[in-house]
Parts: sequence; C-alpha cells; structure tokens
Amino acid sequence: MIKKEKGKRKKIERKKIEKLEVWLLAGLVALLVMVIGIAVFFYGKWQRYRDDPMKAQEEQIQREVDKVVRKVNKLMILPEDERPSLVTVDNKDEINENQEFFRLAEDGDQMLIYRQARKAILYRPGSNRIVNVAPINVSSEGQIGP
Repeated sequence: MIKKEKGKRKKIERKKIEKLEVWLLAGLVALLVMVIGIAVFFYGKWQRYRDDPMKAQEEQIQREVDKVVRKVNKLMILPEDERPSLVTVDNKDEINENQEFFRLAEDGDQMLIYRQARKAILYRPGSNRIVNVAPINVSSEGQIGP
C-alpha cells in the first residue's frame, strides 16, 4: 500500500510539474510576442522618421500643439475653426517690456495664437492657468502685433 501511495504522489507531482512547465512556456511565448510587437512598432516609427525627418518633426510639433489646446480648452472656450500656432517663452528677459501682454510672462509659458480669430492666449502649464488673453492685429505681411 505504501508503494501505491508513493506512486500516486509521484504521478500527482509530475502532473503539477508538467502544468507548471506548460504555463511557463506559455508565459515565455507571450513575452516573446510582446517584445517582437514592440520592436516592430518602434522600427516603424524609426523608418518613418528616417524617410522623412521633417514630416516626423511636424507631427511631433502638431501633437504638442494639440496637447496644449486640449488643456486650455478645459479652461476656456477656444475657436474651433482654426489651428493655432504655439510659441513658448524661453527667455522672458528678451521680451519687450513695453508689451503689456507679456508683463506676467515667465519662462516656460506657452502662447496660442489664433490668427483668424485674432486672439492670443498666454498659458502657464506648470500651474494649468491662463495668464493673459488679448486681441491681436495681423498685418498683411503676416506679422503679429498688439
């Protein structure tokens, strides 16, 4: 009887080990498929960038503009019929101090410029606040002024 019990235990242990091996193999296959998928995804991105770096850069800029527009749109109603330009304040000391619009500007602030709507919005991403909104004049040469 003892031999039969030992035999049954060994069979049960073998089945457990076999199940564990199957799960381990399935996990490794799933991991391999994920790694291959990620590699193909990034290879495609690299290929697109390599083929047309300007287009890839434009897409990245457009994603940044869209991100800022989504954030500002939660704070105020924005013109929907046009795509704005985005300007980031890099050095507030270089901004003309005579322009009242930039009086409260800080480095890192972002300005959305809506040419058709003739509106400029100064946004501070760090505090998620609108700093200033002002109408703008667009000259026939495309220059923007207060």
